[in-house]
Amino acid sequence: MKKTKISKILLPLSFLLIMVICLTSCGTANAEKLIGVEFSGFNEHGTASVKIDDKAASAVLDRKKISNYLTKLKSRSSNSDSSLDLVFEIEYYYETGDAVNLFYDLDFEGKHDNLSNGDKVVVVSSVNSTFENVGETRKSIEKGSGIKVPERMEFTVEGLGDIKTVDILKDIEKCVSFNGANRHGKAQISVPGDFQTQIGDLTISQNNSYYGDASSSLKLTCGEKDLGTLSLELDKAENLNKGDTVTVSFDPESATISNLKNAGFYFSADKKEITVPDLGDATELDVLGKISKFVKYTGANGYGSAYIEIPEDTNIQIGGVYLKGRYKSSVSVVYDNTDIGYIEFNISSDKDLKNGSKVYLTVDSDSTAIEPLHEKNMYLKEDEKEITVPDLGSYINAKNELTKTDIATIKKMAMENAAANNSSKTVKFEAMYFGTIKPDAATSNRAKGKIIVVYSYVDMIIFGNPNYCYRVVVYNDIHKTSDGNIMVDKTNNDSIYIRDDDVSTVTERLDSNYSYEKIG
Repeated sequence: MKKTKISKILLPLSFLLIMVICLTSCGTANAEKLIGVEFSGFNEHGTASVKIDDKAASAVLDRKKISNYLTKLKSRSSNSDSSLDLVFEIEYYYETGDAVNLFYDLDFEGKHDNLSNGDKVVVVSSVNSTFENVGETRKSIEKGSGIKVPERMEFTVEGLGDIKTVDILKDIEKCVSFNGANRHGKAQISVPGDFQTQIGDLTISQNNSYYGDASSSLKLTCGEKDLGTLSLELDKAENLNKGDTVTVSFDPESATISNLKNAGFYFSADKKEITVPDLGDATELDVLGKISKFVKYTGANGYGSAYIEIPEDTNIQIGGVYLKGRYKSSVSVVYDNTDIGYIEFNISSDKDLKNGSKVYLTVDSDSTAIEPLHEKNMYLKEDEKEITVPDLGSYINAKNELTKTDIATIKKMAMENAAANNSSKTVKFEAMYFGTIKPDAATSNRAKGKIIVVYSYVDMIIFGNPNYCYRVVVYNDIHKTSDGNIMVDKTNNDSIYIRDDDVSTVTERLDSNYSYEKIG
């Protein structure tokens, strides 16, 4: 049986009762009339605690004498949290001179809280001894000590007042505010400084209403007595739409609720639903849909990766908003001719992407334009967009895998890049080589071939004569898609300068793990 601790037992009263119980000159003293139960609280929520009838004990003391064998009487509080405060401890001597310490533990049997008038409460007693070899029964203990404590005492609950049921959250709608637009709405608990609900003697108001600032907790007072505060919580606060419901709640087990019950009140509900009003329609911006075209890929099938490359001259209009190129992975957001911040983008670029793999274009949480857009009831249509990796092609590992058209395409691309990178525009194609990995050279499972393009340009003019220099561009990891498009991973390109006229010896200066054959 679980022992429940009962507080508020006064030590002097307990001591007095022990003395009364231990009187034996006129027979065994019956403690049943001296041990009682006191009920406190209110109907349906009452509590019970053991009490001592000190007046009855005093009257008995006037008529009784202490046993010759009883040398010590006292009551003590148990150290165990599971037993009652009231414990009778008796020390007396047998005629043989052996000392015995005896204990009566009083415990509740069954229910002793949340009581109503008319309920039954039972207190039971048990006997213990400090010496296991004494072997005395309850009967012999009563005879030797002159104490009789009934094993089971039943009491009827009475005198509990009626509790008043109150709706703590009666006016809580006034404390929940909504902003944003439909589908993107936000809710917030904001108890104003002048909030007050009066229910009889109970006052419910804002907690810590300094300077009228809003709070998320309520203060409860009964008359001049402070009962404490209740913290309020919302079950959800974002992505709300008209007609949704949010629930405001408080902890029904808090100390403030206990104080409330002791003051004669009980709450009717610890939560309340509030319907989200019509917040107005939002403007949705398909930003990721527009930016997805700037997702690029490098590497062939099975070895691909993704990256974002937004040109600086990008200027995309979505409704009244303009997205302007900022850096390679971000755009500035302009509204009403004002730059309101930027949006940064991320792309999942796991290594070794295959054709048909999925990558995800997302908006970085640190983007500064998001909140300003929300203030104008503008929202991104989505924060994440799934993109299917296109055909990345396969690597070119041998010269015979290139057609004449492929060679011409690579040559044209190389010369266009050369012209763009040389302000003199005096670039001239010199030679083109295909490099094949040597059989005994270490290599990965990736491309085993590369293309070398050599072009010349005017470095300077000396005494009216142009001085030519040469540059070698090495294209690594060339691959071709199934539709025949040649792709070059620019991240794997190398450039080499040559400061003499002997172009024919260029291959001697390249990676010795490859053998080179002229293809143009």
